[in-house]
Amino acid sequence: MKYMAVIFDVGGTLVRWGGSSLFARFLSHYARCVSRDQLMEDAALLRQVMIDTFARHRHAAVGMGATEDTVLAFWHRVLQETLQLWQRPGYSAHMLAPLTHSVVMGHFDALFQDTVDTLSRLSSAGLRLGVISNWNQNLPHELANWGLDRFFDFVIVSSLVGVAKPSPEIFRLGLTRASCEPRQALYVGDNVLDDCAGARGVGMDAVLIRREGTLQQEEALCSAVYPSLSALADTLLGEEASP
Repeated sequence: MKYMAVIFDVGGTLVRWGGSSLFARFLSHYARCVSRDQLMEDAALLRQVMIDTFARHRHAAVGMGATEDTVLAFWHRVLQETLQLWQRPGYSAHMLAPLTHSVVMGHFDALFQDTVDTLSRLSSAGLRLGVISNWNQNLPHELANWGLDRFFDFVIVSSLVGVAKPSPEIFRLGLTRASCEPRQALYVGDNVLDDCAGARGVGMDAVLIRREGTLQQEEALCSAVYPSLSALADTLLGEEASP
């Protein structure tokens, strides 16, 4: 096998936004005389507005996350704009702080369908697995809650080590934890600049997981592009593509 270690990004790679029911659970604590049907409709809209707003601000998040305060400040801005755009009648006007807390604590997060299976396959094949993520300090707890911590030999969180992707320093730290040379490690992420450019900058191969089919600028910086983690695992393990 070409690689000794595979190192993963988390958000957009292993973890996605959860379904509308998670947002409805949040809104139920702040609803005032809102019907169940209306609550579900408002929750679906809140989820979509949040996703769209984050996408507009994603470029501003490149290189962000070396401290906990920068993560919180970023989400405060995104969610303040989200609530301004969402504006539905029948809810408390004081939702920004608890919404920010819920996002940062991962209350709206869910795993991609192929996350656990992919990590299990790669781990069983003898690969060292790790995480390098621009995230707040809650990430190790979230990974444990999802049962993913059992797969990883190391987890490097930007706000815990004081440096964020695409800085070469955080990738070199990952290589040290993986006990391998750059050519022996593969980085897997969903953002060209944070993930591919950062990893390639220290001599690692880096692949992009592009699930939605949306092109990103400068994808040539990535060693390869895959539509899913399953497709990547099929290639790494020399198996036929999953149906």
